[in-house]
Amino acid sequence: MTTLSSEPKSLGEILKEQLLLVGFLVLYAGIVTTDAYYGTLSVGYQFLSLPASHLIYRGVTTLAEIPALLIVYAVAVAWLMLDDHLIRTTAKYSKCRAPAAYALIMLLLTVTFPLARRGGVRAAQRDLWDGTSTLPRVHVVTTAGEDLRAEDRWRLVLQLTGRVAVVQILTPTDTTLNAKPIIRYFPESELKSMETEPRETRSPGAPSPLRASDAR
Repeated sequence: MTTLSSEPKSLGEILKEQLLLVGFLVLYAGIVTTDAYYGTLSVGYQFLSLPASHLIYRGVTTLAEIPALLIVYAVAVAWLMLDDHLIRTTAKYSKCRAPAAYALIMLLLTVTFPLARRGGVRAAQRDLWDGTSTLPRVHVVTTAGEDLRAEDRWRLVLQLTGRVAVVQILTPTDTTLNAKPIIRYFPESELKSMETEPRETRSPGAPSPLRASDAR
């Protein structure tokens, strides 16, 4: 005969389980978002050796782009609370507890993937547009072979793993002509000097013509 669990979980146990599940979903969302972001910039994030803290940060900040992700995180927390209640009050629940948990996790992952990917693509498209880019502005990059100047709209994408990547962002004229952003890579060994400006903040009402392509 199946017996009910009469002892409720302690607050510490409940918080531990909630943080574990939500943390896993945030990390998963961060991986998907980062992959979509750098993929849009034609950079493979798998080769960047990014720390887990960066991926978690991406998973959290993606909420600003895709608030619907908050529903996914809330459902995960609600499930753990409901699970604790059912295991103490419903005898038959213990038989389907594991399948229900696996099904819910698969559902949450399935829903999270397109939302997180959309958030990464939106962020990348915003950073490719001159009116909304948050990437540091490059004033000058001097290498062994050439110089890049600020007037050519170069922005710093990454400086990691022995190389530097800059992107030539788009203007309204470029988008009208269906131009594509140009990504340039330089080995740090060839880099003589680089001057950048701090990150810029997008104006709340600034339009972004690239949003139209994201909606397709």
